[in-house]
Amino acid sequence: MLLVVSAFYLPFFKINVDLSNLLTVTSLFFAILLGFFIATATSNYLRLQSLIAEEDSGLISIFNYYCAIAPSLKEKIVKVIDNYAIAALSFELKDYVWKTKKEFDDVNRAVEDISFSDARGLELISSIFEANNRLFQTRQEVALVARQIVTYSHWILLILLASLLSVLVLETRDGSLFSYIITAALLIITYLSLALLHDVDTNRFLEQVLVYENSQSIFKAIGTAPYYEENIVKSGIVSLPKVNYRTGYYRSYEDNSIREVKV
Repeated sequence: MLLVVSAFYLPFFKINVDLSNLLTVTSLFFAILLGFFIATATSNYLRLQSLIAEEDSGLISIFNYYCAIAPSLKEKIVKVIDNYAIAALSFELKDYVWKTKKEFDDVNRAVEDISFSDARGLELISSIFEANNRLFQTRQEVALVARQIVTYSHWILLILLASLLSVLVLETRDGSLFSYIITAALLIITYLSLALLHDVDTNRFLEQVLVYENSQSIFKAIGTAPYYEENIVKSGIVSLPKVNYRTGYYRSYEDNSIREVKV
């Protein structure tokens, strides 16, 4: 609304330069720079989503192997995987790898302590250790690609270019309704382009929907109730299941307020 008001009500002004050339150079430079950052951030973001899916499938594989090798210890692996999955959903993508180290160590310890008593267990033991090792690799790559690529200096440059471009666009108004509408649209598009880059670079672009919907497969596979962080429930971003689910806040292994909601 502020951008629309600016386009319609800011006073007219004139810049004593070749406006067409300056506007062309500024918009071209801004578009190239913004396009480069969006392309790079999107590449990292798409890879991150793939890694999240790989981690989820890896946890399910570990659970299945564990139950086949040592069915009597099923409750143990369910507990540690369930706790890790809840913890992973409770932190932002760029932070959850190091903030869930204890929970992941519990999963790894359960795999290392597994024992078997028949030939089938001997055949599957290498598969579960291989799946566990892939989780280490996946988490390391997640920690790398989840980092922001646009630094503060880059943001300063982009904002300066966007501001200059906005001033030049405002100068093109000639008092007609059409020029007002075009100016307002260009100002809004410039702002939304920067907002899109921010959402992709910080992994917020569809993060809650994609991550939460995909990760529910873990709870379904291990036989526990779905989990949704309480602020996700309040925001209405995701569609809640028609069965009992869990909600609350998970801050650490010792500090959490997870509760079940009856449907």
